[in-house]
Amino acid sequence: MTNKVLMLITFVLICGFIIIIELLMPKLTRKELFFGIRIPEKEINHPTLRQIYKKYVLLTLSLSIPITAILILIIYLTNSVALFSLGLIATIFIQYIFYYLSHKKVKMLKLSEHWNEQNEEVVIIDTGYTGSKRSKLIASQWWFLVSLLIIAFNIFIILANYDALPNRIPIHWGIDGTPDQWIDKTFSSIFYMPILQLFLVGILFFAYKSIAWAKQQISATNPEESLEKSRIFRLRWSRFIVGVLLILQIMFTYLNLTSFGLIDSNSVIMSVLPFVITITIILTVIVLALRTGQGGSRLKIKFRSSMEKSFDRDDDKNWKLGLFYFNPDDPSIFIEKRFGIGFTINFGNFTALLILLVLIIAIGLMALLPKVLS
Repeated sequence: MTNKVLMLITFVLICGFIIIIELLMPKLTRKELFFGIRIPEKEINHPTLRQIYKKYVLLTLSLSIPITAILILIIYLTNSVALFSLGLIATIFIQYIFYYLSHKKVKMLKLSEHWNEQNEEVVIIDTGYTGSKRSKLIASQWWFLVSLLIIAFNIFIILANYDALPNRIPIHWGIDGTPDQWIDKTFSSIFYMPILQLFLVGILFFAYKSIAWAKQQISATNPEESLEKSRIFRLRWSRFIVGVLLILQIMFTYLNLTSFGLIDSNSVIMSVLPFVITITIILTVIVLALRTGQGGSRLKIKFRSSMEKSFDRDDDKNWKLGLFYFNPDDPSIFIEKRFGIGFTINFGNFTALLILLVLIIAIGLMALLPKVLS
């Protein structure tokens, strides 16, 4: 397959994934959150809410598909990687606009129906949610040692074969599996791939730990049930991160051995392998999201409700534009997303902003790594 065809296939698959997830997302979030607005559980089947969701689906299908088709045509005519990236960003932004329009409608409905005045607001806190308990909610961190051993193997192989390594080392491959970027062999440049692997371990280990660090969202109506769902939710996604890391480390090891000529290069494998891994990860995300839901909302676990007339604290005002949590009075750094699967940061927390800045700088430095090592 040509580079252009592979690029188009990848773009279509990723856009399709984005659209499907966005269509399903209102059904995957916690049932008391509808398009980022907290509502009483007894109002979940309110006819106006159903109508808002139907219009959201119709709007997404009627506009996203034609827009995606136009972007596909532009990418086909230009064969531009930059437009490929911009097209994906445009698709995500368009989906956000659709979400925000529905978010505003639900917010207006909540105000008109006075839902925040109907019940007593209650906040449930698990006082035993300490470091030792948090570590039991996620997969064992010892799995990350396997990734470090894989990296150590890569370094050993490189050093043991240093004299036989080629003078120019490929560090990037096109979507068709052929090298399109090289660096000269030096004692520092040969560690480009292991450094990338270490960086990947650091990023995913941070994501893994943030699952445990994140603030618990405990339902005031049925705290026992929500705690159990949250436990399973965190365990499943932490295992997903561990699994993804191991798969990517194996892929990077193959790329490393290929780039140094230690195993025969095969352009078909080089193009198909990342594609297969990407599709596998995407399908796993979809299955996990459908089976688990945000915070475990789709899990079939039943506990007797003990506080049926209670209503979770109305914190809509802390969510800006329906996506960004900003609460300087909340010491939490990580919190569950209102719309989406996973966690976000508290943009009102200085430590959270500092962490975000460090991550951005680290990613920027990794982009400059080839020039630094060459």
